[in-house]
Amino acid sequence: MKVQIYFLIILCTAVSCSNKTVYYESNTVTERSVVEHTYNDLPSVFLSPDFKGIVEVFDIPPYGKKVKELKNNMEEGDIVMFDLLQKNDSMYYVLAYSGLTNEILATGWIHKKNKLSICFLAYDRDLVIYRNVNDRSDTILSDKEYLVTDVEVIDYEGEWLKIKFKYKGIFHVGWLPSEMQCANPYTTCS
Repeated sequence: MKVQIYFLIILCTAVSCSNKTVYYESNTVTERSVVEHTYNDLPSVFLSPDFKGIVEVFDIPPYGKKVKELKNNMEEGDIVMFDLLQKNDSMYYVLAYSGLTNEILATGWIHKKNKLSICFLAYDRDLVIYRNVNDRSDTILSDKEYLVTDVEVIDYEGEWLKIKFKYKGIFHVGWLPSEMQCANPYTTCS
């Protein structure tokens, strides 16, 4: 009975906070339920492999009850992934899941100060980063050589990600449209 109630709480949370499809897998009633992440149109990012700290997940912002602590498992090669569902001034409301298994790890609020990252999906075209969200008339960078490094996601608006990045030794801030984003640190979508 506990397993069924636990599953219903997770399922209701995942479904009510987004338009996700989730799956329930169980061979018997006594087994632990597994809820898997499926792909959608929400902005997705990952916890930087360089980040050695712990990401605290809270039930309400800014400092509600801590519901989970997350970190990358670099020994297993498992990177924590996040779908960005909502935001406020200092936090994101996320669905966190395993990059290897797609198992949902937590749903809740995390601080923006955690080092979230993104890869680029520009292998068949120039990487273009814009000065303003939803405005393709003013570019900060159009790079054919992919010299951008140290990418950190610092905000989002709709499907656009605001990133801080280093280009030729200088840090810049700009907006990355969804067609240039790759939230897969394993293949970098190439």
